[in-house]
Amino acid sequence: VIVMALRDQEPFATFRAEPRRFAIGLPLVFVGGAVAGALLVPASFSLALAVQLFIQTAGFAWLYVPALRRRLREENE
Repeated sequence: VIVMALRDQEPFATFRAEPRRFAIGLPLVFVGGAVAGALLVPASFSLALAVQLFIQTAGFAWLYVPALRRRLREENE
């Protein structure tokens, strides 16, 4: 049984493969979601939380999925 170090497992390996994408993208996604949520708090707290969760989940998928596909394609070649 081969035990992989945590740093070699997903998502850490993908983060290391594209550090600039994640160094810029992750703060933008989380700050953007937090700002959108904060702007909606006066209207509805639950709506603000839902919007923040949606923005952060969609943003993380937008960052991570293409990077993972590219890395897997490169490994299989």
